[in-house]
Amino acid sequence: MLRGNLLPLCEAGAIDRLWPTVEHMLTRVADEKVTVSDIYQFVMDGTWMLWVCQIPDTKEITSVLVTEFIHYPQVCNLRVVFLSGDDEDWAYGIKVFEDFARINDCSEVEILGRKGWERVLRDQGFKLNHITLSKRIL
Repeated sequence: MLRGNLLPLCEAGAIDRLWPTVEHMLTRVADEKVTVSDIYQFVMDGTWMLWVCQIPDTKEITSVLVTEFIHYPQVCNLRVVFLSGDDEDWAYGIKVFEDFARINDCSEVEILGRKGWERVLRDQGFKLNHITLSKRIL
């Protein structure tokens, strides 16, 4: 069960108000390809959508997630781009994203991340499809 409410942050004011907390959580998932500043810019311009899991009584943010719509030639999918926080939140909260994807006529929910997410989401019907490996060529 989700420990808090899963909320999409759509308004610039709400994003800015919570950004100090969210930014700290996103430093775990940012890297040289996508910085926290890049995430902020894409969220603010509407390219990506920022979600938080917040405990109602304390207003504590336990997890943060970034999604985007991926438009393929034949279908549109909802992709989870970044996720940081309590794994337990997302094991239960994934249903929210499945519903959000259906409402937006998406065919699938895609999650690209570390292999550990297979363990977390296996019971929710997700299966390992592929792993992306990369090598930097200087």
